[in-house]
Amino acid sequence: MGRNIAISVVGNLLPAMAGFASAPVLAQGLGLDGRGEYAAATAPLILAGSALAFGLPEAITYFTAKTGSGRRTLKRALLILTAVGVAGTSLAWAVFPGFFSEASSAESLARLAILALTPMLLVSALRGYASGCQSWIFVAWEKTATASLRLVVFGLLASQQQLTPFAAVTTFGLTACVGFLAYVPLLIVKRRRPTTDNGRESDGTSYGALGSYSIRIWLGALGGILLARIDQTLMIPLSTNSQLALYAVAVTISEATLIFNSAVRDVVFASQSGKQSPGLLERAARISTLMTAALCAGTALLCVFFISPLFGKEFGASIPVVMVLLVGTIIGNPGSVAGAGLSAAGKPQLRSYSLLMACTINIVAVLILVPGLGAMGAAIATLIGNVVAGFLNLWFQKLVVGARIRDYIAPRREDFHYAVRLVRRAARRP
Repeated sequence: MGRNIAISVVGNLLPAMAGFASAPVLAQGLGLDGRGEYAAATAPLILAGSALAFGLPEAITYFTAKTGSGRRTLKRALLILTAVGVAGTSLAWAVFPGFFSEASSAESLARLAILALTPMLLVSALRGYASGCQSWIFVAWEKTATASLRLVVFGLLASQQQLTPFAAVTTFGLTACVGFLAYVPLLIVKRRRPTTDNGRESDGTSYGALGSYSIRIWLGALGGILLARIDQTLMIPLSTNSQLALYAVAVTISEATLIFNSAVRDVVFASQSGKQSPGLLERAARISTLMTAALCAGTALLCVFFISPLFGKEFGASIPVVMVLLVGTIIGNPGSVAGAGLSAAGKPQLRSYSLLMACTINIVAVLILVPGLGAMGAAIATLIGNVVAGFLNLWFQKLVVGARIRDYIAPRREDFHYAVRLVRRAARRP
């Protein structure tokens, strides 16, 4: 498990670095208003790409990890997601005119970006299959290749002074579609297919079982995605492009600190789906929080000195917004790992309840705070949502397995040593 976490950390670190490097390129190349227009155009795609997956990538991971093979499950999910992607794109084109203001040029850019929805959904299914196979190296390659290619294109466009909102949105959409190439080797390799009791080859997870699990986990996944992304979408009519740009930059910076949390959460979900180990889950949560807190502290220090030089003086106002988001990241970390444990235990609906409650509170807070406080209001709303989601996940773990909440939060001496070993192992990965 430590090896898989190390690989996943690298797979999250390199894309995070590329995304962090892309942020100042976009900020300086597009300017404050242009950066806001880019955020407004891509926010619906990012939101739809996660919300319309309907929990199928996680369901693929769960059943593949439990059965040892998920090829037919993957095929069924790909068919469903193709239909969902086409329907979602058509629906988005229909509702955009009423969502964007008449004077906004972001509507035409959003129409362009949403064309990448179906490929994004299919790539997410392949990522779920690779995770269930414990083939984390393919997931790492996919994430790294996508983010790195996007950074290279942004840089080339900026160097030629051709980086416009249209060029940036086009680049974002195209690079989101190429990730499937990383999974071709995994799909070529033949894997053992499970058999039934009478020796016949199993036809994989049924549509009923796949749908039941995916819907139960999707409710939470939708809540989590809305908690992370709905604020930027709601800011389009509630605030200005400049405030949206400040918040988008702050979110980009704060999300760079999630590399360890995401790695631990993903590996724990796949590992615990195959074999339950409450003690291992608790240790993973504690170590993840230690590493995330260290990353947040370093990021906060760097922001004070480097945001204005890297992004431009007008983006200096995003520094306090970043600080609020970092606090929310640390507080919500233990509950995030606990939520992955709930899903792996076959109780994804409990995680869903937590995230839906947090999402509801977050939306109310956004509607109340953003009109007056702009980017800072959105950050405070996110902090509140993270606190609610994290606490409820920990509380449900206590109810389900009798775990003590402090075992997920209070670090122990050996946790520091294990965290150091994980960092060293990750540093040795190519």
